[in-house]
Amino acid sequence: MKKLILFMLLLIIAACSAPDLKELSYQEKIGIVNTLPSIYIPEHEFHWNGLEESGLGLWSAGTYSVTKTIANDTTLNYSCWVANKKGPDGNFDYSGASDFVVKMSEDGIPINPLSGDYNFPGMLSITTFQNGLPIAQVEKQRFYVTPTDFMIGHDYFAMRQYGADTMSIPCGTSDEYVNRAKVRGGKNLIVVEINPDKLIVERDYTDNVSVLPVNVTFGTFAGVRVGTGVLDHSAILENQAHPVTNIVPTKNFQGANKFVSLDWDCPYHEPIYVKHWFTIKKNGNILADNIESSNFTEKIKGSYRTSVYEVFVTVKGLGTSLATTITVTR
Repeated sequence: MKKLILFMLLLIIAACSAPDLKELSYQEKIGIVNTLPSIYIPEHEFHWNGLEESGLGLWSAGTYSVTKTIANDTTLNYSCWVANKKGPDGNFDYSGASDFVVKMSEDGIPINPLSGDYNFPGMLSITTFQNGLPIAQVEKQRFYVTPTDFMIGHDYFAMRQYGADTMSIPCGTSDEYVNRAKVRGGKNLIVVEINPDKLIVERDYTDNVSVLPVNVTFGTFAGVRVGTGVLDHSAILENQAHPVTNIVPTKNFQGANKFVSLDWDCPYHEPIYVKHWFTIKKNGNILADNIESSNFTEKIKGSYRTSVYEVFVTVKGLGTSLATTITVTR
């Protein structure tokens, strides 16, 4: 919700400073409403034309260039494909019903007058982790989608064609970008999420998170400090979700308002907030799931006996942490 409010404020500012954008209006969802694509970021796939040997996806390059920007950030540059799966029946759908299609003028999100790119903060988020904690975030706000690669067996001439003022990634195709992520020396896990706020209507949101594990080293070439990132799968294991800490129970077993309340510290709220949720178990059984706030209250009915509570945190791209346990007695 915070990102949505921020985006609306930015859009208002842009409208005030750019007269040619004053007529644009904001929509909560983008994309033609009668299509249901399933877009995702491939990690390493071989069912793409011309890429049967090297594969297509975040892991295809093997090595990645690392540069310093004007802001003195160290960034890793990598190829990122936005792909659209086959139709819901597992076959190529040439009707357009499974295409990702954006009618730019109708969606009312401003176009960059210099580059022609589509300015939309809800397209892609990039978060870098080290040792299981976030160190940096980037939002890719500019994009212009058009198919550059095709799954093996795809018939280019059978797919639906779209006119000007329309961007698309048809079913069974993908579009290649060159993206950047802020990194540090050592092992980094770059978590890339397409459609992070679900502002694009899809038929499946469960495959929107992908990871790029890299090991970044620095050296000197011709007197200049240069960096290189190398694909390193061990960075996945070194970036597991951290458990919550300092569970503090509050309890009341008197009167009609009986409860047990738990409050805990979470490393994913600040200084960098990343998407996560909590699961609470009581005596081995799930008591609550998908809890976003770092506290939970159980209302007690009847008598209460000693209970063991477990709190887990799940972070997108990292998985679920080990349990943090506390025993609450009457």
